[in-house]
Amino acid sequence: VPFRNEKNSWNAFVSAAREQNYPGSVEYLFVNDHSEDGGDQVLKELLQRSSLTYRILHLPEGVQGKKFGLHLGIKNASTPWVIRTDADTSASPSWLLTMSKYL
Repeated sequence: VPFRNEKNSWNAFVSAAREQNYPGSVEYLFVNDHSEDGGDQVLKELLQRSSLTYRILHLPEGVQGKKFGLHLGIKNASTPWVIRTDADTSASPSWLLTMSKYL
């Protein structure tokens, strides 16, 4: 999940992520694209209070943009398959389960 200045999106996103009914393990990778709104801290606090498995990565100085965020996230994935989404979305509880049926 690449993000930049998504402070107001995190409550809905984390809530929807917690409600996923996928039976397997899930690791969320969040890639901070130099946010300036304090959203990275809001995300961290919400995730610490959740039971989600996650990592927050940061694009290095001089590198910015969604495509670089996606690349960094995929490069750091430790799972056999990756699904990407945007920070300003909140998926239905069956989203991951439905996506996994196409594997």
